[in-house]
Amino acid sequence: GPGRPAPRVAVTDLELFAVCPRRYQLSRRLRLPEGAGPSELSQEDQEPTDSTPDSTPALSVGQVVHEVLHRWPVDAVVGDLGGLVGTAVRQQALAGARIGPDLEPLAVQLLEDWLAAPRWEEVRKSAERRSEVPFVLQFAEGRNLVGRFDLLYRDAVGGWHVLDYKTDRIEGTAVERV
Repeated sequence: GPGRPAPRVAVTDLELFAVCPRRYQLSRRLRLPEGAGPSELSQEDQEPTDSTPDSTPALSVGQVVHEVLHRWPVDAVVGDLGGLVGTAVRQQALAGARIGPDLEPLAVQLLEDWLAAPRWEEVRKSAERRSEVPFVLQFAEGRNLVGRFDLLYRDAVGGWHVLDYKTDRIEGTAVERV
């Protein structure tokens, strides 16, 4: 009603809901921690995982890569990756993330691939860059979509671009859609 702030919906919540509405309900609405007990979901209803028991969960890989890219100076060289990745991995471990032996090499490989990409060269040469830019998008029924742009940058002709870092595995024509 009047005087009440409009509800806010985070982008990550929308992504989680799109993947698994039941998981969204349990974690976001009921605030149950991940792995809080046995699941009543059948095996086919459970979200697929990219990790084996000894590997690092995909979320941890994404968080490490995101943290390194957030701190990466545009004039840095690939040789600096090891130290930045190591620091980000230690921060994740201190925060209680499950860290597998594959995390550092996987994060370094993903970052090396990104730093070799033509888009990174465009970002590196851009006249202006902004990292972790908050936004609020108002849409129907008084709801707001809130989030952060991983990176905004202005190209050589003055156009602005939004980058959202992703570390998911994609193949084939999906690469073009992304």
